[in-house]
Amino acid sequence: QSAMNTQAVTLGDDGKYAASESLFVPLLAAAKRDLGADHPTTLRVMTSFGWMYRLQGRLPEAERLTRESLGRERRVFGNDHSDTQAAVNNLGIILSDMKRPAEAEPYYLEGLAVSRRTLGEKQPETLASRVTLAPFYLKPAERGKADPPPTQSLPPLPPPLPPPLLP
Repeated sequence: QSAMNTQAVTLGDDGKYAASESLFVPLLAAAKRDLGADHPTTLRVMTSFGWMYRLQGRLPEAERLTRESLGRERRVFGNDHSDTQAAVNNLGIILSDMKRPAEAEPYYLEGLAVSRRTLGEKQPETLASRVTLAPFYLKPAERGKADPPPTQSLPPLPPPLPPPLLP
């Protein structure tokens, strides 16, 4: 099932949505039937299928499937698990795509908080979460809520190496 999920994701990423969906539909049904609705593999398929719907612009279906997978992942894995946070991030993006920023923002904030707590301030995932939140704080009245730009959190570059010694 994992190989089929990978193939379905790849087809979706390549814009071959009908082919991707033709794999996802039976794959998700089989995973639910054979493994159970809360099995990690089933949840990964569900999250991937939701993302493929988002890529197609089928946002209501993407939201429904992603909300379902997120609810199950929170129960199965907990809030700090990477699979749960992938669904949190996906749902934030889907809601943003649906022009519902007030609903999307809490998901982005959760992703940032979990990333800071579990990975640290200077990890690429944490910095990406901060960049994702930036558009929410571009209005002058909201600028005080924004984090400093991510480049302020990066360590300074090491000094350049000396030129090589020639014989």
